[in-house]
Amino acid sequence: MNLAKQIEGAIIAGSEDFFDRPSDRENLRVTVRVAQDFYNFLVERGENPSASEVTYAMETIWSGMDWFFPLAHACTAINTPRATWDFDARRNWDFPSLRQEFLRRFENLANGAETGAPAKLAELLALTHLQLVFLAQHFPSTLFKEIHEAVDRRKM
Repeated sequence: MNLAKQIEGAIIAGSEDFFDRPSDRENLRVTVRVAQDFYNFLVERGENPSASEVTYAMETIWSGMDWFFPLAHACTAINTPRATWDFDARRNWDFPSLRQEFLRRFENLANGAETGAPAKLAELLALTHLQLVFLAQHFPSTLFKEIHEAVDRRKM
């Protein structure tokens, strides 16, 4: 079983009827899948991904936007400690620290460190927040960098 299915299954199993509507379940499925894809990117590409790899990761995150927000809105009814999902808005998220935080939190979620569906959902939303920080940091500069790299390769 892949990690996305494992995480999704654990959340659904502990959430009673919260995900009975197909649209709610789809919002969860896509949000977990995008988190898994971003996790894979961070593991496989390491500390210095190329511009094209960063663009691919950004596009993956962007592809989930229409599912992230309805899931987050539905989760406003969940009562979890603020520290679970809140971040210091002034924190400097350079790539190594964002990568380390995302990897740690995703592995905790996948390994069952968070108990109960509400805590798992809060952790998933925290992971989504980190993905959006990554997207904001690299858009649109990476797209332009990728174009310049392609032009430079053609000149060689």
